[in-house]
Amino acid sequence: MLSNKQIRFTLFSIISIFFISSLTNLTGQSQTNETCPAKETYSPMDLPKDYNTLFASSDECILCHNSMVDSDNNDIGLISWWRSTMMANAAKDPFWRAKVSFEIIKNPELTEEIETTCLRCHAPMGVFNAFHNGQSHYSFAELDADPIAQDGVSCTVCHQIKEESLGNYSGEIEFGTDHQIWGPYDNMFGNPMINHTGYAPVQGLHIKDSELCASCHTLLTPTIDLSGQPTGTYFVEQAIFQEWKNSESFEMAVSCQDCHLPEIEESVVISSMPPGLDGQSPFGLHKLVGANVFMLNILKDNADEVGLNASDEEMDATISRTLSQLQGNSINLNLDITNRDNDSLFVDVRIQNLAGHKVPAGYPSRQVYIELIATNEVGDVIFSSGQMDNDYNLIGENEDYEPHHQIINSEEQVQIYQLVMGDVEDNVTTTLLHADHQIKDNRLPPNGFNVNHYSYDTIKIAGTAENDPSFNPNNEGGDLIKYHIPISQYQGKIEIQVNIYYQTVSNKWLEDMFAESSDEINSFHAMYSAADKTPILMQAKNATSQAIGFNELNTKVSVYPNPTNKHVYLSENSLWTNVKIFHVNGRYIREKQLFIKPNTEIRLPDEEAVYFLQFNNEAGLSKTIKVLKIR
Repeated sequence: MLSNKQIRFTLFSIISIFFISSLTNLTGQSQTNETCPAKETYSPMDLPKDYNTLFASSDECILCHNSMVDSDNNDIGLISWWRSTMMANAAKDPFWRAKVSFEIIKNPELTEEIETTCLRCHAPMGVFNAFHNGQSHYSFAELDADPIAQDGVSCTVCHQIKEESLGNYSGEIEFGTDHQIWGPYDNMFGNPMINHTGYAPVQGLHIKDSELCASCHTLLTPTIDLSGQPTGTYFVEQAIFQEWKNSESFEMAVSCQDCHLPEIEESVVISSMPPGLDGQSPFGLHKLVGANVFMLNILKDNADEVGLNASDEEMDATISRTLSQLQGNSINLNLDITNRDNDSLFVDVRIQNLAGHKVPAGYPSRQVYIELIATNEVGDVIFSSGQMDNDYNLIGENEDYEPHHQIINSEEQVQIYQLVMGDVEDNVTTTLLHADHQIKDNRLPPNGFNVNHYSYDTIKIAGTAENDPSFNPNNEGGDLIKYHIPISQYQGKIEIQVNIYYQTVSNKWLEDMFAESSDEINSFHAMYSAADKTPILMQAKNATSQAIGFNELNTKVSVYPNPTNKHVYLSENSLWTNVKIFHVNGRYIREKQLFIKPNTEIRLPDEEAVYFLQFNNEAGLSKTIKVLKIR
């Protein structure tokens, strides 16, 4: 016996085929782009086909919702953009699967709780359908036999989250049960969708609310002591939503969707059936990318093993979008040579966070680090910090964990922005259920990050960064790191190269997991060993300290009065072209261009404080003078 839904589907399919055939007969060609593109035009990989009680697989949406193009005729189809993302492959992610297996090995008595908790966000169409039908547990074995669950975070997941669910976290999601698909538009022609799928498109503006994303991107995990006993407390595995609430982005009403599903103002026809529909505006591009280039490449390189449902071209497009997001919208790097004497070259590296949350964000394996290399006139390295060896291990990194640095003056120091988990005995751990607190969290805060914010105890700065006045200066986010580079009276030209790199996971972080064995761990270990582990370059800058005699470094420059209650004057200006003003905490204030004339006025901010005036010339020479501003 056919169900009512199957009957509706069959009838609508017959009608659709007849309608398209009629168009072909009338025009002499099939209407591939303007109506329903043939399935094989999307990808050689078949998406799962099916329904369960609550959800439909993405294949049921692709028939009508993948023909979108922008005004330049570029493909912006919902499914072709989504299917190659980490969200689409959440249930297939081999790193995640290996990590869940590792957690079960460490805490076998909690297998059911681990599986259910982790699968809530990575395979929600399996878990919540099982819950809806009376199950209390959903296992990995069930996932592996369930093609709908393997469809990851699919269309009917996000578009069926109830408005009443907003504010829930840790995968405690409430879904609608009456097959309503919520979207941003109020003038939908719904009959074709109702007849074809049984789902009705209705307006639900909560689909554009950041709290929708918080359902999974705020995750608290229970803490287990080393004997396997619950402590009754929770560890904040990630709290991207709370980081966003404590940022300038929240104050300016820039939502998660604004960056990860950015809107275009063009009128876009969002369905190919029936023909002749009006366009909708604005249209949210389903980019759904963050920073995880490494795992996207692993998915692409192991497509058959992981069961990838996206072509190489679609994967390359998503990898390109991810690189663009990481390199263009995450940080801004500034590099200044501030001074030089017989023994040292002084360099300031300032990283500003452009994201609406910490960088790196999300799972604690991720880290960002600074590589600084100083070379002499013949290209020999005279100082380096943050370089990697041939096995992709950071040279000089502490065996336990690298502390946060305010000043780096040794090659044995490297600045790593990361979250380091500690267990109940304050030992470093990579076992998530053993995580009790943050030993270190110096991930770059967003602009506007305030330690007095009500959510700060959830997303606090931890470790020595907490007492660094140049870390998150004046709640402006980011960090200022000072390098004092030993030069041993070298008087020649020095080139400074600074690179900021992103890593999804490091060898060091994986050591404990790779010491265990399971099908999932062994599978990911093989993929990881074969992968290109080169860290992803986020931004780079270089600067030059010109070859000069040290007597030239003391070229006359003085300012008066000092202290001052308003401004100072530059008494001598034979070579300086500009002056940069910094607060004592490292915060950059402004730059003033200088001209060759005496008694140039330099106005200081109103705030009573110590300021640094950095004078620079076109040859790359810098000199810094400290000024006290009083009332």
